Amino acid sequence: MKGFFLLLILGLILFSSCKDEKTGFITERGTESTTSGPEKVQKVDILIPETPIEESEETKKISINELYDIFFKTFVLTVEGGDTRINFKRMHELRISQDKDFLNLVGLIEKRMATTDPETLDLPEKKAFYINAYNFASIRLVNKGYLQKGKIITSIRDLSNPIFKNDILERSTILLRDGTHSLDSILKNKIKPLFFPKKGELDPRFVLALNGATMSRGLLLNRAYQATSLEEQLNEVNTKALSLSRFAKIENKELKAAKVLKWYRKEIEQAYGSMEVFFGTFGIDESLYHKIDYQSFNWDLNSMALYPAPLEVQKTPDLPEIIEDQPSVLGEKPCEFLKSENVEVIAHCNQVFQGNLEGALRYKVTVESASLCLYKRELTDGEYSMGIVGDITETDQDGRLESLSLSVEGEMDDKGEEYRMRIVEKVVSTLEYEKSSKRLMVRQTRNVLRGLRKFSLQCE
Repeated sequence: MKGFFLLLILGLILFSSCKDEKTGFITERGTESTTSGPEKVQKVDILIPETPIEESEETKKISINELYDIFFKTFVLTVEGGDTRINFKRMHELRISQDKDFLNLVGLIEKRMATTDPETLDLPEKKAFYINAYNFASIRLVNKGYLQKGKIITSIRDLSNPIFKNDILERSTILLRDGTHSLDSILKNKIKPLFFPKKGELDPRFVLALNGATMSRGLLLNRAYQATSLEEQLNEVNTKALSLSRFAKIENKELKAAKVLKWYRKEIEQAYGSMEVFFGTFGIDESLYHKIDYQSFNWDLNSMALYPAPLEVQKTPDLPEIIEDQPSVLGEKPCEFLKSENVEVIAHCNQVFQGNLEGALRYKVTVESASLCLYKRELTDGEYSMGIVGDITETDQDGRLESLSLSVEGEMDDKGEEYRMRIVEKVVSTLEYEKSSKRLMVRQTRNVLRGLRKFSLQCE
């Protein structure tokens, strides 16, 4: 009987392995591949600067919320009626053309997101920081994956694995000071505790302040949230949103509200006493309707291309030059954005020593090029974690060339002449860094029968 169960388990593993082989789906922390044909697929992963940022004393004086403000004012268009649309087309053109001012702006924001310590901020500053981070990250993810197999996407969920529609929301893509987070984890673990404290009054006004690049999630203002005006901005966004039919409309004495409000109905009722009082607070008189119902959720991009509307202001603002005289997109300090009080950059690893190392397993891909930042993070208990973040280009068994991002971090083991890290998540990842030779070995395996990648890099 034991032999039968052993064969059954082995068969299930082999079946799973064959199934993955057929779909070409690989999952790891911060990395997704959805290759289904010979075309190159745009990977959309860790939000890190696409070009090294050399800051001056002047740029260091610009706060992250001021940088967010420039971003939103440039790419969020106000249309007639007070609604807004995102100019994804312009962002895409600037990114593809490697526009210096665009890459400097988003790169500075992503650097500051990775190094800002929210615990040093007061409560309004912290709330503004995370709301801006959520809205910026969702837009930038769409920007990086705007084309999939040559076609413009119509929803942020088009960046997900086809089987798991919400994968892009749950995937770790956003590098913050305490590690890599998903959009969902920022919402659930960062924003909600600030507005729904265990002790204190609930404040569900943030619900309509988070846009997520979708038509139904919330209303995106064309400026960043600031600590000094946060109260006024939260009231403004709720009043404006509920004046728009995509968030609230009355038909035959029935109020049809955005479905996202249904998801937070319990908290809204606790905070305001009833849904009717909430709607009345932000401009919808209870006498106008007899019943409340909820609209279907619209996952379409909040895009000017998908939902054109007359602009309130005809001229879109020019993108300012944040950093003057940037020498080139190559730069000299590609890992500088990671540095903070508790993060030390160990090395920049960008020379492939061996792209496919021999081992007990046959590894599926060969790494052709890489730019990985190796770092260590001081933890609260005096211990250290070690991780890598960056991009690699690899060829698979069919010779297809693909680019993707890697983000892996786990507890560091200092062996004297070598740093080691091993973490078991969706894949098993191992890092081994030899201090004297400055050589990094990266190994990742999908399960006990399948090797994913194993390669060695020379570091600087």
